[in-house]
Amino acid sequence: MQRGLSARFEALERAHPRRHRALALAGLTVFSLGVCIGQIISPGFVDPAIVQLVQLSQVFFIAIVQSLLLRHRLPWQLWLAAAVTLGGSAMVVAPNISQSSAGSLGTTRGWIGFGLSVVTVMSGGLCLVLMQATRHMGFTIQELQYWYLAVACVLLTAITLPLDGTDWGVMAAYWSAADWLVLALLGSVVFVGLAFALQHAVWQLGAPTVSLMAGQRLVSAIVLSRLILGTSAVQTGLQIAGIAVTIASVTAFMWWSFRQAQRRQASTPGAATEVPPKSAPSSIEEAAIGGKEGNESSNASAGLKA
Repeated sequence: MQRGLSARFEALERAHPRRHRALALAGLTVFSLGVCIGQIISPGFVDPAIVQLVQLSQVFFIAIVQSLLLRHRLPWQLWLAAAVTLGGSAMVVAPNISQSSAGSLGTTRGWIGFGLSVVTVMSGGLCLVLMQATRHMGFTIQELQYWYLAVACVLLTAITLPLDGTDWGVMAAYWSAADWLVLALLGSVVFVGLAFALQHAVWQLGAPTVSLMAGQRLVSAIVLSRLILGTSAVQTGLQIAGIAVTIASVTAFMWWSFRQAQRRQASTPGAATEVPPKSAPSSIEEAAIGGKEGNESSNASAGLKA
């Protein structure tokens, strides 16, 4: 049975189907664009490890948004995990504030990057919630990608023209073969591949399963910063311990949420034979919030994301 926001979207869509489909598509496009721009720009201001550290809080942001929209009570396990994660993050961030090196939070640019990371988390969380809530609309990966890329090209061109001008030949004249290769990899593999892989993984596996791997992004950011940039914001034993605490906390909460969702699904009659829409993600409302369904949930159908 579908639950939550999707039921509300279905009820609204019956009155004005085209309007609500257009609004849903616009919302997905805008939030996806916010995630992309934030992920591109924020590492230019602050260390990538700090960016990924902030993004680990997305799972809690999504759960809080869902609880507000559906009037669910959040489980105490979420607040415990959020508190431990906040403590681990403080262990990483506090020593970094006293540093004045590039990419640290001891500079104005570092805090700008931190703020952009927060905006990215909010955009990504809202995009995931909206994607799950509109699962019944049958959006395909290709459709979302076409709209996202079209809007991104128009918006980013309008932003960069006043800053960089139109003399692209002069700018490209100083690029080496390695620069062109990096540009090609970023455009065709990293950004497009990331969006495609994320949407496909969420729709096929469900957001709880995908979110279990969230902690690995922080580890990858630290390792790649060392290998490619030769430096990292994580330099002390206290920061390493903070990283370990943060990853363990987020992963433990997501595993608990995942197990809760599995138990509820197993106890629901007919759950084993229910087949979700091919182009939509599995229900994750229970995993994200971990609470019992409210009265609205029992009267309607729909799923959310975590």
